Amino acid sequence: MQKELFGDDLDKKNLKFSSGKKKRLTVKTISPPKEQIRKISQSPFKVLDAPTLQDDYYLNLLDWSHENTICVGLDREVYTWSASTNKVQRVLEVQDDDVVTSVAWGQ
Repeated sequence: MQKELFGDDLDKKNLKFSSGKKKRLTVKTISPPKEQIRKISQSPFKVLDAPTLQDDYYLNLLDWSHENTICVGLDREVYTWSASTNKVQRVLEVQDDDVVTSVAWGQ
């Protein structure tokens, strides 16, 4: 549709309106930004060990905060890992019969 209205030369066009006074409107198009190619490393820069992570689609055992901290629920314990300080902390341990089924950061 844009090509039908403005033709092939989209850089600058003059449009004329015939109602009332004649007005001239200049339309300039903005070219899309050039795509930046992201280089993705083939090897991980950090590996977090999670030996008791449950493989269950319905569990939500991993969450990443806006402060670059990861929270992981492992069996009966909840751990956090901060990317800025590179520290792991055990935050919670539930009672004997319970297991962690979901973790999430509050808003």
